[in-house]
Amino acid sequence: TLAANSVKLRTAAIRVPGLYGEGDPYMILGMLEQLKKGQNKFQVGDNKTNKEFVYADSCVLAHILAAKALLEGREGVGGEGFLISDGEGGVPMYGFLRKGVST
Repeated sequence: TLAANSVKLRTAAIRVPGLYGEGDPYMILGMLEQLKKGQNKFQVGDNKTNKEFVYADSCVLAHILAAKALLEGREGVGGEGFLISDGEGGVPMYGFLRKGVST
């Protein structure tokens, strides 16, 4: 995608981490199923590695803003990759999966 960027075709890559939000059939439902089955009691590793997540609406907004910037021909957008997140700096994976759950 980035290599295809040219005067005739403006491109950008939105690099999306784990998604969550309303209507998500994978992340939240999967977490709830694991909780229901008691599968959240085990973890592999020390939970020190942080993982980024982004709310689905924020991901949509990032795509809209990138498309708008490409159409307007803004400098520094075409041919670039953008990492998006909720801006929390990442959270431990198991911390996110157990968020709001007392174990």
